Amino acid sequence: MPTNNSCDFANPVGVTNGGTGAATFAADGVLYGNTTSAIGATAVGTAGQVLTSNGAGNAPTFTDRGRWVKLSTATPSGAASVAFTSLISSTYKTYVLVFDDILTAAGSNMGLTLSSDNGVSYVTTNYASGNWYLSYNSATVSNQNSTTLFQLFTGAENTYGTSGTVWMYGLGVSSKPKIQGDFFVAEPYWQKIAGIQTATATYNAIKLAFDAGTIASGTITLYGLLQ
Repeated sequence: MPTNNSCDFANPVGVTNGGTGAATFAADGVLYGNTTSAIGATAVGTAGQVLTSNGAGNAPTFTDRGRWVKLSTATPSGAASVAFTSLISSTYKTYVLVFDDILTAAGSNMGLTLSSDNGVSYVTTNYASGNWYLSYNSATVSNQNSTTLFQLFTGAENTYGTSGTVWMYGLGVSSKPKIQGDFFVAEPYWQKIAGIQTATATYNAIKLAFDAGTIASGTITLYGLLQ
């Protein structure tokens, strides 16, 4: 004879009996297992956050780790220079500059200088910087170097825009900042850059400028990378 068992709909069905063990979950949360205890749900993250493991025995959470945060975008038009001030701090371990279609007078070279007083003045000593460039139809690698600034790219012009990225490490804290990056420059050239500022300080602003002519057009965006 079949046995009729009563059901208690007033209480959640436990995990060991195939239920969730919970009566409600956080709206838009992500469910996670909790052995034989009630299934859990994360708190809701904010836009752009990622779900991150916190190790065995700890519930996952939404965090900003690894997220690129856009701090500022400059769209110069005939500008002598572009400066990013009041944006660099110890909040981010790494900063990235993204250059898109930068145009200027033919043959100009772009440099980057650092400031430790939020742009009141810029340091022009103690850099050890260079870039290496290679044409698409040549096996010859050429080099430019500088001790007065970070040498970014050389040979920019007003016909084909220059695009690329610069990664900057050690800004916003007391350190000797380092940079490295890649550019596609007119003709076309592929350029690789690297450098270090050998004087320790807390650098909190940067300035970009060509050695001749203005920044005619293009876009330069500064990002901070959360760790």
